[in-house]
Amino acid sequence: MSRAESDVAAIETRIKDRDRELADPVLYQNFARWNDLHLEQDRWKRDLGRLTAQWERLAEELENVKKKLAVAG
Repeated sequence: MSRAESDVAAIETRIKDRDRELADPVLYQNFARWNDLHLEQDRWKRDLGRLTAQWERLAEELENVKKKLAVAG
């Protein structure tokens, strides 16, 4: 589960860094480059959604296992 958390954190950081990069007015002068970076960021956001859902499933599974262990033990 810690791998999922670190993957989510890494993508969140990458997205925030890209937000700053895309906000640079100089970059607007090269629309093709800006657009490529923006599309890449969109893919990262989809990946983030997928990884977040995976992390939530893992957290739920962990809680279920803990409950079963508490009942059994």
